[in-house]
Amino acid sequence: MAQPEGPTERRFERPHRPVGLRLANRAGWFVARVRPGVLSLDRDDLVETARRRSGLHDLDLAEASPTSYVEALDALLGSLEHQAALTPAGRYFAREQVVTSLSNRLALNAALAADPDVRNRSLSPALVIVGLPRSGTTFLQHLLARDPAHRVLRHWEAAHPAAERGPSQDQAAQRATDRSLRLLDYLAPDARALHPVDTGEPTECVTLFSNSLASLELATINQVPGYLAWCLANDLSGAYREYELQLKVLESHECRPRWLLKSPAHLFWLNQLLEVLPHARIIQIHRDPLEVLGSFCSLSAVLSGIGSDHIDLAAIGARWAGAWADGLARAEVARMRWPSDRFVDLEYSSLVRDPMHEVRRIYERFDLELRGDAHSLMTAFIASHPQHAGGVHRYSLSQFGLDPDLEADRFVRFRPDPSS
Repeated sequence: MAQPEGPTERRFERPHRPVGLRLANRAGWFVARVRPGVLSLDRDDLVETARRRSGLHDLDLAEASPTSYVEALDALLGSLEHQAALTPAGRYFAREQVVTSLSNRLALNAALAADPDVRNRSLSPALVIVGLPRSGTTFLQHLLARDPAHRVLRHWEAAHPAAERGPSQDQAAQRATDRSLRLLDYLAPDARALHPVDTGEPTECVTLFSNSLASLELATINQVPGYLAWCLANDLSGAYREYELQLKVLESHECRPRWLLKSPAHLFWLNQLLEVLPHARIIQIHRDPLEVLGSFCSLSAVLSGIGSDHIDLAAIGARWAGAWADGLARAEVARMRWPSDRFVDLEYSSLVRDPMHEVRRIYERFDLELRGDAHSLMTAFIASHPQHAGGVHRYSLSQFGLDPDLEADRFVRFRPDPSS
């Protein structure tokens, strides 16, 4: 079990604090007294800021949503205000995240108004990768992305999915994303080792749900248990319809035979995913939850530590152990509703041992053609990306207040059979 113990473990309760961030927090307390609106998390102020920056007004995207972006936003802002223990810099980052999400909603509505036919177009079929975080989903996504037939969601596109497109606009968006990633490296040097991201590479489509203000990404980068509970208590079908709209806008700029999408968060809402993407095929990767849970908790702790000085590791462990057990159970139930030929299951150990064998299984299962150029590009990718190339990070379940024996009981249905 990959849970190293000992003095080399990272102390996740002590957030990284570069000089610039320390100075920003000191100045922030003064600024907050002089100009309190600068760090405001008031909903009306955030909405008005997004409208002023964008020059746009209409935030409503989907019709007849069971839950609205306002409900999601109120749940998020309440948790940020009362649970996240944000520093001044943390409040600024949270404020900018919300304003960006609202600005993206405004831009998406403008794009749909400019080309109303987009709403009625059919999306290309999709391959969607799901599985627990740290179970090989990112590696498989990047591997399959080498097939030129696949339309992927690049990191810079996910940041602003409805931005104006063209060579100069795309380059500007890529430069802006590069700057954001350099800032992330400065604020949290461990973050990209825990979860690799790159401007031009595929990224998780969970980011698109931030524009509905209903995203597990927002619950991962902040200590917001109330907001996470709100997300898990709602079916998010409205957010999934808005997800579909964002993919349609993106596809209007670049269309390929099929989409390649990925997010562990889809485990919680497989029914909603398959309802809005009726031609989707699901690739589910399975790995022992006890081997990945501590790793995910460490990622949440590192990201939460950017905006807070008080990281409650035990609370992070309890929150996410329960959530991911619930996600696996929901996916198990949802799969009973759909034909089995919509799914293929991969074991993490098999994917690591022989990636191309698993790729061929996927293509055969879904009657896809693995062309020679795709095959050669994939094998080159495997050769250039050995396991642990980004380093091995140190963590244990006990750091997050989790007892391996109790977690083994919690996840017993989802762990590999030791006799097999």
